[in-house]
Amino acid sequence: TSAPALFQPKTGPLGLTDWEKVYAAGPSKWTEADIFEARELSRDGVVIAQLNRGHLVRRHDLRPRVRSQHPWRLPRPCLKAHTDV
Repeated sequence: TSAPALFQPKTGPLGLTDWEKVYAAGPSKWTEADIFEARELSRDGVVIAQLNRGHLVRRHDLRPRVRSQHPWRLPRPCLKAHTDV
């Protein structure tokens, strides 16, 4: 297709393109919606931010391994283990 790679979301373990989530600016044979009107976006320009949450660790994932009097302060070895990628 002519859609930029940024607008072709990948899904699943194989990283296949999820074509149902690729939008065009105007109506097409697959949809009658105009993405700018549907999402109330300005046609003058928008900012798109792609978030990568794969590097974040949930707080409850650390609790069983952390034994500290201060739950908000993690011991150094625990922090090092999760920052070495």
